Amino acid sequence: MNLHAIWRIFAWTNIVIYALLVYEMWRLWTVPTPADLPRITTFALLMGFEFILVHSAVFMIVFPRKVSVFFLIPVYGVVALMLNSGTDNNVILYLYLGLLFTRLRYLFGGADAEHRSKVLKTSIIAGFIYLFSVAVIALGETSLPEKGLNKVFLTANNYYETLTVHGIFTENPHLPIIMGIVYFSMLIGVELFTSARRFYLDKKNEGVT
Repeated sequence: MNLHAIWRIFAWTNIVIYALLVYEMWRLWTVPTPADLPRITTFALLMGFEFILVHSAVFMIVFPRKVSVFFLIPVYGVVALMLNSGTDNNVILYLYLGLLFTRLRYLFGGADAEHRSKVLKTSIIAGFIYLFSVAVIALGETSLPEKGLNKVFLTANNYYETLTVHGIFTENPHLPIIMGIVYFSMLIGVELFTSARRFYLDKKNEGVT
């Protein structure tokens, strides 16, 4: 299987994962149940941790290998542990370990220049989308609907008493959930456009040859 085929499978896998995240966030936003409280906290913190996920590839490709290994990886690890301590599970820690495995492959696995370039471009685009999503909740902080994640529901189920990490994301969980819906929906659009463009170019190149 060549690199283009692997990249295509990876792109469609991303689309499925993003779609599942959008669905789950939409459900938590609109019809949460008391049993969902740990998931609400996890997803709220996950959107904060996503900041590291989107820009780490750029830093680890651009900066020298020693900087990545001895500075970036430990700093990101401390942040991951801090955020992970605010959840009842280890989802954020597992995500970081998966991210670390992937990034170390790029650092030491000798990935070719074309693949590294694609990863870098994808991370840069995701970074801009993340910033746009932050702008959406920043500008609409007081007007975005809480829906099921309203103060009455959260207070009645002792949500605030269970928090160990405090901040705008955890204390107003509807904001990061809405942000996640916007962010991952836009990533789906980017992946679909990129996949369609790559398919068109591949067919065009086959016609030329």
